[in-house]
Amino acid sequence: MDINIKDTKRKYHFDFQISNDNFQLDEGFSGRIKDTLSVHGKIEKLVENKLLLKFSLEGTIIYPCSRCLEDVPEEINYHFREEIEQNNDGVVPLNEYINDCLYINEPYKVLCREDCLGLCPICGTNLNYNSCNCHEEEDEIDPRLEKLRNLI
Repeated sequence: MDINIKDTKRKYHFDFQISNDNFQLDEGFSGRIKDTLSVHGKIEKLVENKLLLKFSLEGTIIYPCSRCLEDVPEEINYHFREEIEQNNDGVVPLNEYINDCLYINEPYKVLCREDCLGLCPICGTNLNYNSCNCHEEEDEIDPRLEKLRNLI
C-alpha cells in the first residue's frame, strides 16, 4: 500500500487490515498471516523532506516449527518507528516498511513445544506422533567402509 502525503499538512493517520490475499510478504519471511493483521500508525512531517513513520502491527502469524514443520501460531504486537525521507512524488511505500518490521521481528527459532522431537532425517516421519525403524538401519555400515570403523 502506498500512501500519498504530498498534500498533507502535518500528520497523516492510517488504520487498515492486511491479509495473505491483499499483501505480498517478502520471500525471505518464513511466516504467513493468519486471517488479518491490524496496522495502526501515522506519518508526521518533521522538516522539509524528513518524515517520521510510526506504526504497530497486531494479529497472528503462523510460523513453521523449526524441528517438525508443524504450524505454530504466534500472537504479535510489533512497533515500528523510523525517520524516512520524502521522495519527490510524496508517496510513502508502506508495504516495504511493514515487510521490514515483520522481518526484523521474526523469531530466530520457533518450536511447537519445547520437547519437539522433529522429523526423522531418513524417512521424514514426524517423531512427535509416530516412531520409525530408521535408526536401526542407520547403524548398518556399508561393507566397503567397515575397515574404517576399526580406526575409530
